[in-house]
Amino acid sequence: MLCENMKVVVQNGCDHALTRKEVEAMIPLFPTGWKNKAISIVLYQGDAIESIYHEKENIFGLFCPKNNKNIESKEKVVEELLLGLACISDKNKPPNHLNRSERNYYLDKTMELKAKCFGVIAK
Repeated sequence: MLCENMKVVVQNGCDHALTRKEVEAMIPLFPTGWKNKAISIVLYQGDAIESIYHEKENIFGLFCPKNNKNIESKEKVVEELLLGLACISDKNKPPNHLNRSERNYYLDKTMELKAKCFGVIAK
């Protein structure tokens, strides 16, 4: 079963590597269990690609530097988005606290989904 009802919010003035439309296009590919942990994805402006999780509100936030719309930047942001959602689904915490082997586990776990997501946003 797939997830379709996550809400995507873009912080005012945010020039994120991913657009709301691109994130919304990926959501139907996400496992349903992710919706149980994150009902909203918020795209924030930041100095680095990183994620936060507000457990009480079920909000997953993704920070991204300004004006990074090239394909390599998009790939890193999609990777962090999927990694973060998979991690909070399993561990209730964002991937910022993962050791290298845990991070690699989640990267492997989301590799196929990442390819599907990139196929959707490349259209």
